[in-house]
Amino acid sequence: MLGLALEGRALVSDGDLDEGMRRLDEATVLALSGEAELLSCVAWACCYLISACEQVRDYDRAGQWCRQVGEFCARHGIGLLLGVCRAKYAGVLTWQGRWEEAENEVALATEGLAASRPPMVGEALVRLAELRRLQGRFDEAEDLFTRCEGDPRALIGRAALALDRRCAGEAAELAERFLRRYVGPQRIERAPGLEVAVRAYTELGEHDRAREALGDLRELATRVGTRPLRAALLIAEATLASAGGDRTAARRWLEDAVDVLAGSNARYEIGRARVDLAAVLAVDGRTKDARSQIETALADFRQLGAAAEVARAEAMLGGLVPVEQPNRREGPLGGLSPREREVLTLVAEGLTNHQIAARLVVSEHTVHRHVTSILRKLGLPSRTAAAAAAARHGLA
Repeated sequence: MLGLALEGRALVSDGDLDEGMRRLDEATVLALSGEAELLSCVAWACCYLISACEQVRDYDRAGQWCRQVGEFCARHGIGLLLGVCRAKYAGVLTWQGRWEEAENEVALATEGLAASRPPMVGEALVRLAELRRLQGRFDEAEDLFTRCEGDPRALIGRAALALDRRCAGEAAELAERFLRRYVGPQRIERAPGLEVAVRAYTELGEHDRAREALGDLRELATRVGTRPLRAALLIAEATLASAGGDRTAARRWLEDAVDVLAGSNARYEIGRARVDLAAVLAVDGRTKDARSQIETALADFRQLGAAAEVARAEAMLGGLVPVEQPNRREGPLGGLSPREREVLTLVAEGLTNHQIAARLVVSEHTVHRHVTSILRKLGLPSRTAAAAAAARHGLA
């Protein structure tokens, strides 16, 4: 049973999903048949399957198996198997938007692992850190990720956190460090690192590197085929298309991402895609459509408790120019200071913060502050969207 499960997990990691998942399913059926005497072996077989599902983002499959594991535990009068299993289940619940349940499972997993397997407590902490990041509690997330140093999931979590804080350079370095952990283009584990790399390189204006990372992500997503990974690819495609000024392609990619995720419980991911789509629609002057996308996303963000995304969406909503006020002085860029307009012009030219600082003879920190202020005033999610807005309104 364990041999089948471990072999299946290795095959999935190496990109052979069909054969790997077949063996994992077979091992888990054996584990839950009730014939195994060692419950620890049952636990590990189940954990290998859930781990593989989590890796390829097959959360529907993971959720189904988690329910069967729960029924097995209930029949035999035992708690949910290993704390590691419980921690992985928390990751599934987080994706499904069941954040309160996820936090409860993480707390139980942390307590159980601290008592029985202290070196493995990071399995639970890293998932709590990711939940805190999604909730917008960035300082708490950073502290938890730091406590899990050495765990590759903490590394990619810190990279995503850097993007949330608009520190693209730091995000790129952390994504590169993560990718060095998994040598070989076939490795499924590379997907989240490539996803962050595309966004970070695009923000930095390093479009060739972004395209290279996107090509690798495209190959993995095509082979894996799960909805969440396909949606991640579509959003990455849109990021680079928007940076290149192809707003029509960006809009279509983002619409497809929303459609791919429709019907799932991934309200946070759908909301993020909707807000990105709204940014493209707003630049194209489709204010009504943009407002609709933002309001739909806001409802989900508020219900989830995703504070940072609520703030971002509300800022975008407040920055939309009403259709009935087309002659507003200087349009949506009227609220920018002369220096901010100057910085925005250079952003639209594709310059990085370092290059802008050199051009204006100011510190890179000052440029970063101006860019952050510009994004906040315009209600835009990224410098790429800001550059597109500048082009639309005659600054580029």
